[in-house]
Amino acid sequence: MKRRIKKRTLMLMSVLFLLGLGVLFSLVTFDRLGTESEALIELSVIVRDSDSGLWTASRYGMEQAAADYGAELRFLTLTTSNSSDSQQTLLEREVSNGADAIVLVPADPIAIGESVRAASASASIVTMESDMSDYGASACICVDGAELSRAIGASVIEGTLDGDSVIITYSSQANFQSQLRVTETAATLRENGRRVTLCSVERIGMYLNFSPPDAVIALDSAALERVAQLVINREERPKIYGTGATSDIVHYLEIGIIEVIAAKNEYAAGYLAVQTAVQKARHEKTEPIDYLPFYLITYETMYEPDNQKLLFPVS
Repeated sequence: MKRRIKKRTLMLMSVLFLLGLGVLFSLVTFDRLGTESEALIELSVIVRDSDSGLWTASRYGMEQAAADYGAELRFLTLTTSNSSDSQQTLLEREVSNGADAIVLVPADPIAIGESVRAASASASIVTMESDMSDYGASACICVDGAELSRAIGASVIEGTLDGDSVIITYSSQANFQSQLRVTETAATLRENGRRVTLCSVERIGMYLNFSPPDAVIALDSAALERVAQLVINREERPKIYGTGATSDIVHYLEIGIIEVIAAKNEYAAGYLAVQTAVQKARHEKTEPIDYLPFYLITYETMYEPDNQKLLFPVS
C-alpha cells in the first residue's frame, strides 16, 4: 500500500515538473517571438534649427512616444538654422545609415522636396509644420498656418488703432512656413488700415531706435525671443505679438513684455509625430490626422488650467 502511494506521488511530481517546464518553454518562446515582431524602430528627428533649446517641449513628447511605441530616437540639429543644404545632407545620411522612420521639420519644402521623395522610398517620413505629402511624406503634424495668421492679425488689430505702424519681423533665414505667415498677416493688417513694414530680426534694433513702431509681430520662436530681448529694458515699448511657447517666450509673456502669443501644445505635437512615424514604419493602420489646434494666450489667461498644461507640459 505504501509503495503504491509512493509511486503515485512520484508520478504526480513528475507530471507537475513536466507541466512546469512546458509553461516555462512557452513563456520564453512567446517572449522571443514578441521581441522579434516588435523590434525597435530606428527613428531620426531632423529639425530646422541649430539651437535644440527651441524644441525642448517637443523633444520631451518625442522621447515619451519613442519609449511607448518602441523606437530608438536620434535628435539632430543643423549647423546653420534653416539651411536646406545641411538638412538634405542629414536626411540622406540617416537614410543611408538605415533609419526606418524620419520626423522632419523642413526649412524649405521645395528645396528639399526631391530628397524627401527619394528618402520616402525606404523610410517612413512624417513632417512637422509643412505638408510634404506631394513629395512622398506619409503625414504632417501642423496647425492651419493661414488661420493662425488671421488670428494673430485680428489680435493686433484689436490692440492697435487705424493708421498705427506695425513691424512684422522674421529671421533672415526664415523657414518656408514662416514666410507664408508673414505674407498672410501683412495682408490682413493692411486691409484694416495698419501701416506695415517687413524687416529681418537682425535689423529690428535699427527700427526700434529710429522709427519706433506701435506694435511688432514675430512669426517664429527665434525672432520672438530676440525682439523681447531687445525691448525688455526700454521705457517705452511697442506691443509685442508672436508665435511659439519656448520657456523664454513664456517668461516674457509672464513679465508683460509680450502681449499675445499663438501657441500649440508642443509636447503633444512631438509625441504625435513620433507615434505616427513608428506606426507608418510598421505598416500599422493610422487615423487621419487633422490640423493641430492653437490658442491665443495673454498674461491674463496664461494660468488658466488648459493653458497651463500647454505652456508647462512637463512641469
